[in-house]
Order: sequence, then structure tokens, then C-alpha cells
Amino acid sequence: HWRYKEHNSKQSEILERMNWFKKTLENESSIKDNEKFIDTFKTDLGTGSIWVFTPKRKPIELPEKASPIDFAYAIHTKVGNSCTGAVVNGKMVPLSFELSTGDVVEIITSQNAKGPSLDWLNYAKSSSTRNRIRQYFKQQSKETNIKLGRDILELEAKKCGYHLDDLLSEIDMNELTKRFNLLSLDDVFASIGYGGITAKQALGKVISERKYKERQARRAEILAKTSTNKTNDYGAVIVDGISNMPVRFGGCCKPIAGDDIVGFVSHTRGITIHRADCKNAKNISGEKQVKVEWKEGKRQLFNVTMSVLCKDNGLALSKITTALASIKVNVVSISSKPSSDNLVLVTLVVQVEDRQQERGIKAKLKQTEYVFEVR
Repeated sequence: HWRYKEHNSKQSEILERMNWFKKTLENESSIKDNEKFIDTFKTDLGTGSIWVFTPKRKPIELPEKASPIDFAYAIHTKVGNSCTGAVVNGKMVPLSFELSTGDVVEIITSQNAKGPSLDWLNYAKSSSTRNRIRQYFKQQSKETNIKLGRDILELEAKKCGYHLDDLLSEIDMNELTKRFNLLSLDDVFASIGYGGITAKQALGKVISERKYKERQARRAEILAKTSTNKTNDYGAVIVDGISNMPVRFGGCCKPIAGDDIVGFVSHTRGITIHRADCKNAKNISGEKQVKVEWKEGKRQLFNVTMSVLCKDNGLALSKITTALASIKVNVVSISSKPSSDNLVLVTLVVQVEDRQQERGIKAKLKQTEYVFEVR
């Protein structure tokens, strides 16, 4: 639009400014923070230009008061990173030297150069130069930052009572990397290492969700135990040859179909069913005992609690739930807590029809990867 309005009178000036504008936007494109972008852009906007020359007399445009460092990076990033000295108009000068229009600049490089120094940021006038120096240090220290970031996350996880590897398996990496404009888990570690994001920002959501699930699991387990102790059943057991008698199952021994059972009559609790080997049942007077037996073909579900000792690597819980799903077992609740020597104790409450099915579930779990013991 400007070129059209000005016709041909100021073509060169307008093209020069448009080229500067395009080049500036390209240089600042790596800045992700909006405020930093604007601050850097305003710095470039208020900076005039000088023209200096390579030894072969190729002109290079630089900001006013630019240093040999700006010149080196204007030639190429590799030249800047391997720069060890500068010659201006045939004389050695420090890298902080202020260049002027017409200067002939030669950069001395070395393959053994240690790379840029942080001091260079103090006398680099071009935002492009400063960005390339920062990028170098960010890349060089990435491995250190990754390790540091992981250590920080492990401390945060332990402070909340968890193991980091266990939590990492539950983190939605797509959501996390998108939220912080990162590409991978290593980038998340590195960003935490150099202070870009905090450990609480990375783990806060997954820890709160884990605590919520654990509260729900504990609640379900309590409800399951309560229902086991207090629920009357009208068909699973035949009492003295009579079906559909209301009975309750003893919470001390928790009998299920397939167990040898005995029944006792109480004025306050009605008929209570115990396992024949229950210690409490042996202390009850024989006068209160009634003949009981399981009713054939009656499909009754019983809650059974199992303890599974497995390797604490963040994958065991997933393996256990997958194994249970493969044999179509209904899980009432599941919870876990760290044990010793990198082990975790998983507590399950599952529903079974009889003792034979319980044994089948335990056998399946014992065959599951990372599982050491099932009780």
C-alpha cells in the first residue's frame, strides 16, 4: 500500500524498511514470551544502523554501537560460537569494541573454542545475536537441566508421599507439553531445571487426581466391608432344610460359597454364618448351632480382599488391573502404598462367586509381570 501511494519516489527507502521489518520478525520468532518479544522489538525499533565490511569488502548491516560479536553472528552462528578474537581495520581489538560505519572486520575463530561467554550478552547490541547466545547455553546445559529437573520432581513427589515413576505413568503428557509449549518429557525436566516452570505446576494436577482416587478407593473399601458384615441374604444358604431364610455372614471369617460353614442363632442378630474353622465360631455354644449348607446353583457374589506385593516401578498397578479385566473380575476397590526395597503393596477388594474362583484369580495374579506374592 505504501509503495503504491508513494509511486516511485521513495521505493528504495520503503523496501529497505520493509526488509528490516521482515528480518527483525524472523530474528525474534524464537522468543515465546510476548512481553520479552515486545521489549526486544522496541529495542530494535529504536536502533539505527551502521555498515561494516568483511575483508572481501562485503557490506554487513548492524545496529549502532554493534560489537565484533554482532558481526560474527551476522556472518554465521558457527562463526559466532567459535569466535576467539577480532581484527578491525588491521588491528586487534577486544570483542567489546564499538564498531563504526566503514570498519573492515575480520573474525578469528578456533575449532577448540569453548563457545560464547555469558559476558557477550553485555555488549551484543543485536537481539538476534543475544538470542543465539542464549540458545547456545540453553542447548549446552540441557542435559544438566534434565537431570536437575528430574531430581526436583522426585523431591516434590516424595514430599507428597509418592514415587515419581509411579506418577509419571499417570501424567497426560500431551496436555502437559501443550500447556507449557514443550515437545517431550525431557523438555519438561529441562524447563524445571532452569526455572521455566515449577515442580508444582508439572505434578499438581496428577497428585490432586491421585489423592482423589485414593479417597474414593478407601471409601469404597469401607463400604464393601460394611456391606459384607451387615447384608442379609435370602437364598445362598439353606437353614435346617429351609430355603430363603434371612442370614448374615460373619465379618471375622467372611465365608464364601465353597467353604465349610456352620450357623448360629442369636436373638439379636438372627442367624449368623461362620466358616467351620473360624475361631469365634468354636467359642459359641453348641446349643445355638443350626444345620446350614450352601444352596446349589445360587449365584451369590462375595467381596474378597487380596494383598498383592509387587515391584514399585509405576507399571505394576496397570498390569494387575489388565489381568483382572482379562478374566472379567469385578473390582470393588483398589489402593496401593509403598513398601520397602522398592516394593509396593496393592490391596484389592474383588467380587467372587465361590472359593474356586478366588483361587483362580490368585493364580492369574501370580503369573502377572512384576508381581511377587499374592495373599
